[in-house]
Amino acid sequence: MKVALLSVECVAVDTAVRPSTAPAKPKKRRSSVGLKLLMAGTGLPLSSIDAALREAEAKGLVEREAGRVRPTERGFDFLSDLQSLFLPG
Repeated sequence: MKVALLSVECVAVDTAVRPSTAPAKPKKRRSSVGLKLLMAGTGLPLSSIDAALREAEAKGLVEREAGRVRPTERGFDFLSDLQSLFLPG
């Protein structure tokens, strides 16, 4: 953990000296997920996440359209809350 803190400090110093070398921020993925692909990849039925999908949709965190699900702008703003809906209880 101490090494990670030292790395962050070095980047901050380096950024202040040469801003053009600052590391790029990772971009949040904004594409949708196909439910059939999700089921095939996980081996789980849609019913296993249906309650979480409905709750996320009711909170305005995701949109469903033509068998696909994608986070809304609000979903990206509250991404941790959205992800927590799909964690085992």
